[in-house]
Amino acid sequence: LVCSLVGAVLVCRPTFVFGVAAGAQVPIVGYLLALCAGFSRACVYLVARKAPEVHSLWFASSTILLTNVGWLVLAQAEIMFDYTLDIVATTPHLALAWASLLAGLF
Repeated sequence: LVCSLVGAVLVCRPTFVFGVAAGAQVPIVGYLLALCAGFSRACVYLVARKAPEVHSLWFASSTILLTNVGWLVLAQAEIMFDYTLDIVATTPHLALAWASLLAGLF
């Protein structure tokens, strides 16, 4: 738990610890998404604790599915400008292979 918290602080580099670089913008969307991800993960733990008869594969699969849907929505909402989804249209089998590999379903 402590390593996770320290890692999160080092990755998001909060301005109250590291200061603000001249002309740098605060990544509000990134901070909000990180909070939502933490909250969602906590909800998975709570639900898993309250429903012990459900197999853990269902919890893992639902988390992976919703994460992939979330990434597709973000990519289409023009919030992230780093990548496009052109690879899905040109080589869908390669896109599916990468998505499976990244999602842990490969």
